[in-house]
Amino acid sequence: MDGSKHQWFHDERWYDLVVILDDATSEIDYAQLVEEESTRTVMAGLWEVIQNKGLFCALYSDRGSHFFVTPKTGEKVDKHRLTQVGRAMRELGVRMIPAYSPQAQGRGERSFGTWQGRLPQELRLAGIGSLAEANQFLRHRYIAEFNAKFQVTAAEKGSAFRRTSRTDLEWVLPHPFDPLRSAWGGPLWRRRASPAAAAASFLKLKAKPKTRKPPSASRRGTMGAIKGSRTDHV
Repeated sequence: MDGSKHQWFHDERWYDLVVILDDATSEIDYAQLVEEESTRTVMAGLWEVIQNKGLFCALYSDRGSHFFVTPKTGEKVDKHRLTQVGRAMRELGVRMIPAYSPQAQGRGERSFGTWQGRLPQELRLAGIGSLAEANQFLRHRYIAEFNAKFQVTAAEKGSAFRRTSRTDLEWVLPHPFDPLRSAWGGPLWRRRASPAAAAASFLKLKAKPKTRKPPSASRRGTMGAIKGSRTDHV
């Protein structure tokens, strides 16, 4: 999993492309443009991959601060101090592997070099100039075309993913959603509430009738916001 900042629309705007791929096949499982790669955008990508394809055994990434805590620049990560992403992966039984070698960094640079050379041209030819349109293009068309060109056959047979029966992924991988509904259509709960408590709170709020108070003299107001069985990894 990695991200690349680039002028994807051939103008002054810079966005990060967040990509999750299967290391054994180079298949792109997720690719979206975001304002900035962060804990929120990383968790959104991981949630989508797990929902659509299943859990993986290991996550290989750079040593960005949303993945790992690095006490001193250039030194090894502290595996005992977990980030929010790290805690989520531990809860799901996914091992996190930090990238150290120049070979790994070079591979990522080559991969994003391909993206930077191709995607801006494809967006221009399709007449796409907004972030929302670009992400729809990626999701519904371009990822499939990219995989058709660059995906390879894995060295070993079998899937790197395993389906999960967990129903609490939105708790393990929390990220902001629409104020009233989550990205997948369910109610939006507070991050730290338990599912049962959140559900009870939502039903109580939904059932509570609205009341009007007489306006005060001061008219004060208030406002309220991979790795699978093979030797590959995501």
